[in-house]
Amino acid sequence: GLPSGPYDLSECSGTNVNKTCKVSCLESEGYASAAYMYLCSQRGDFIGLAAPCSKRECSAESKPVGAGVNSSDCDGQVAGETCTATCGSGYRGDPQEISCTNDGTFQ
Repeated sequence: GLPSGPYDLSECSGTNVNKTCKVSCLESEGYASAAYMYLCSQRGDFIGLAAPCSKRECSAESKPVGAGVNSSDCDGQVAGETCTATCGSGYRGDPQEISCTNDGTFQ
C-alpha cells in the first residue's frame, strides 16, 4: 500500500494497473525533497518502499551574521526548530529567538 505520514500521494490517485506513480515528501511542511516510485499491481494495490521523510536543514547562509552576532546555537537546525542569536564578547543586546522556517531559511 501507499505510505502514511508526511507524503504527497496525489499523483497516485487514479493510477491504472501496471502503471507507476510518484510519492513525494511534503516540502511545503518543511521536509527535504525526496520522491519514490510505486507500482499499481494486478491486484490493485501499490507496491513500493518510501524512506522516512526528513526535515529540511536551514541554510547556513540565512543565519544572522555581523559584527558581534553569535548564532552558533543555530548550527544544524531543521525546519520547525528555533535557536537563539546572542551578542558576542564585548557587545551588548538582548538575545533573539530565530525560527528555521519550512522553506529552509532562518527568520
